[in-house]
Amino acid sequence: MKRSAIILFLVVLLGACGKKTEPKPPHAVRPKPPSKVNVKLHFWGAEISFKIPKRKVDGNPLDGLKGFRILRHGESLTGPKKIY
Repeated sequence: MKRSAIILFLVVLLGACGKKTEPKPPHAVRPKPPSKVNVKLHFWGAEISFKIPKRKVDGNPLDGLKGFRILRHGESLTGPKKIY
């Protein structure tokens, strides 16, 4: 009786572990890069526009997108800041 209870417990425990789909690499759940990127320069700065991606990198539909984070890369056009 004790042995069958242990076996039943292990079967239930192992059957409930993990997700039931194939694991995906982190890059596959990211959205595709935006397309039709346009930049307009103004006296007060730059205006960026782009087409919002509808699919993920792996081709599946993109859902649950809450916003965008735009990061600047590189040095400023006026040169590096002086540190004294």
